[in-house]
Amino acid sequence: MVELISVHIPKTAGTAFRHVLLNVYGIAKVLDDYPPDRIYDPATQLDPKITVIHGHFLPSKYNNLFPSAKRIVWLRHPIFRLISEYFFAKTIKDYNNAVHAKLLENHLSILEFAQIPAMINFLTHHMEGMKLEEFDFVGIQEFYNQDLVTLRNL
Repeated sequence: MVELISVHIPKTAGTAFRHVLLNVYGIAKVLDDYPPDRIYDPATQLDPKITVIHGHFLPSKYNNLFPSAKRIVWLRHPIFRLISEYFFAKTIKDYNNAVHAKLLENHLSILEFAQIPAMINFLTHHMEGMKLEEFDFVGIQEFYNQDLVTLRNL
């Protein structure tokens, strides 16, 4: 039974948190939902041993599923998140990501990158209108270690 749904907004410590989830629950109990190659379709039968769903998906994907599951999201200061994504895109060179491809192909400065419509209010778009109060836990990347302790105590 799914007891935890963790929304990983890009560049907000989600990969580090995924490692925590794997250490706590074990690899067999954590379902990665990461497009484009690891996408879970909620219409399909879920392996009963799955306890955690974690990945890059909009919060509404599991709105009417797993009503007793706790919902978690990590956030990051928008400017720090943007800077992190900018340098990540320049390093990884993922041309399959349209925004990253635009950055790379046009040799955009960080200010030009910030003006791409998909980068404007990025966190708001990825929260998809959900209020922070709708999550059982909201972690802040800049306080990752302290927030992990708080989460553990919950």
